[in-house]
Amino acid sequence: MLLESLIVSDVGTFRGRHVFNLIPGAKKGKSRPIVLFGGLNGAGKTTLLNSIRLALYGRQSLDSLVTNKGYESALRDLIHAPLAQMARPSQASVEVVFTYARLGERSRYRVERRWEDAGSSVTEWLRVYKDGALTPLLDGEGAQGFLSQLIPPGISQFFFFDGEKIAELANDGSDEVLAEAVRRLLGLDIADRLNSDLSVFLRNQRAEGMDSGSRQELRKLEAEYKDLSAQIDREEKELAEELTPAVDAARLDVEKAQALLVDQGGAWAVDRQALETELNELGETRREEEATLREALSGVAIFALAPKLSEKVVKTSNQERDDGDRAALAAFLESKTGVLKTQLKGIASARSAQREVLACIDSWIGGLSGPAKKGGQKPVHGLARTDADALDRALSTNAPLGFAEVTHHVESIQQLQGREEVIQDRLAHAPSQDSIQRAFETYQKATSALAELEIKRKLHIENLRSRIWLAIALNRKMRRVDEQVHEASSTSKAEDLAEGVSHMIGAFKDEAARAKCLLLEQHLTKAFARLSRKEDVIRSAKIDPTTFRVTLYNRSGKVTPKDRLSAGEKQIFAIAMLEALGKTSGRNLPVIIDTPLGRLDSAHRANLLKAYFPQASHQVIVLSTDTEVDQSFYQGLKPSISHAYHLVFDEVEGCTEVSPGYFWRHQELQHAA
Repeated sequence: MLLESLIVSDVGTFRGRHVFNLIPGAKKGKSRPIVLFGGLNGAGKTTLLNSIRLALYGRQSLDSLVTNKGYESALRDLIHAPLAQMARPSQASVEVVFTYARLGERSRYRVERRWEDAGSSVTEWLRVYKDGALTPLLDGEGAQGFLSQLIPPGISQFFFFDGEKIAELANDGSDEVLAEAVRRLLGLDIADRLNSDLSVFLRNQRAEGMDSGSRQELRKLEAEYKDLSAQIDREEKELAEELTPAVDAARLDVEKAQALLVDQGGAWAVDRQALETELNELGETRREEEATLREALSGVAIFALAPKLSEKVVKTSNQERDDGDRAALAAFLESKTGVLKTQLKGIASARSAQREVLACIDSWIGGLSGPAKKGGQKPVHGLARTDADALDRALSTNAPLGFAEVTHHVESIQQLQGREEVIQDRLAHAPSQDSIQRAFETYQKATSALAELEIKRKLHIENLRSRIWLAIALNRKMRRVDEQVHEASSTSKAEDLAEGVSHMIGAFKDEAARAKCLLLEQHLTKAFARLSRKEDVIRSAKIDPTTFRVTLYNRSGKVTPKDRLSAGEKQIFAIAMLEALGKTSGRNLPVIIDTPLGRLDSAHRANLLKAYFPQASHQVIVLSTDTEVDQSFYQGLKPSISHAYHLVFDEVEGCTEVSPGYFWRHQELQHAA
């Protein structure tokens, strides 16, 4: 398959009709497979990838579970909405022209998908033209069936992908995404549907040979199962088309109401009650701290505020205490030395000797009592010794400890006052509750409505889940009745054939899975070896044909858990897996990659640009930003680039402008002109 051109008309950010030539060229006999689209985020790169998917697959390009209403909404949103124009286009279209070789015959197809917003609904047209014919080859459902058969959606996902698909595979720790991809690759979903149809056929065949009681029981179970299945379908439809959109709409209403509330100053008012409560609590705490501070200051801690005076008081008190001690000692000694003096007078014969002895005693007593106070100086405090000691302890020890407590309370009060000032300032600037009452009521109503809808949706899902389990139980009962009848009766030729086909399908699935997984392993190992760096640890992989889980092996042949890979190695693994899946499919399709390098480091990115893009396919369409394929990487890719387009979103006009070239290459062309 070769994509020749893409034409978008009023799609997304593209205003009017834009034609993109996608045919890769050649230079000096060497093919240049890459067509490069450059644009910043929001310029329309993803719109181009989605346009190709939409043209080929329609509703299937979005999601297999999307409803008709959801698909119509998606188509309506894709119609260009200009900023500078009063009238909005009511129609949009995408066209893809491609050649496809089938059974040795090459044909050229033009796929045109157009849709129109009729207000209450969206009308869609699909036409397929072949080999330049003016009348369509097919249209409507027939055209869609033809395209899905020509290029199966389950296969194209391995060729048309974006960075999210790469990330999905890279972070698929349980390999569920890979298992689903392999199932689609093998067509196992079709085999499962065929098996289900055979089960219904066998049940109907066996019901004809049952006795009336068993037949009646089986018919009753089938009727219950049918009614339950219909009810499940209705509830799933109600969930998808009514409840889920209603919840989404309610969330949007909440966002709008919240935005309106914020615009009117509601961001302050929503918190007003909480701020007022906090302010009251802070005031109460501050008053408690102040009371504790006053109590502390009523004790000895107050003296710590005058440390010099306290030191002088203690010094004077201690001096007076010591003077009192000496005076008491001197008085005591004087009262006891009278007898001593009388005895010494009797010993000393000379009067002069008596005077010297008595003077010596008086001098000794005077030395013990200390110098006499000048001028009859009186004590300042006159405290007893125990009181002087208590004063010393209070001012020297207890006062500093109390002052530390006072300091703590003062700092706490200052912090509380600071927070009170901040809240008072916020409340002073906040609008009053009355000024935003209407916006606030709207916000409350929106949140209440959303809560009610979410509860309703949750209950609906729980009821739906219980009905599904009930349907599973009914199906098991039908199988048991069917097996009992089958064991008690002989089988017909049709039943034997149906059972044989069912067994054959099971054997086919097993054998096809083994063969394809083996081929997938080979392609994956080759791709990973080519794309990874020498220092990367992974060298081979094994895929379980039953669970489709991937086991990675390092250079030593030991198992390496996938979660131990670096972010870059995981991305390389995902890209290698996509390439391997594409090659295993046996299809020769173009590769389209949207923003593939955003999560890669420079080393892995350089290796990918060198070893992947030029060899990924005969036609490679890359949609990139200037940070993914920057100037140095562009130079490395340049020998493989056929041509490039530069997409620029005009903020004023609200649309994307397209020009030839790629970022700086576009500038070079302008300078050259």
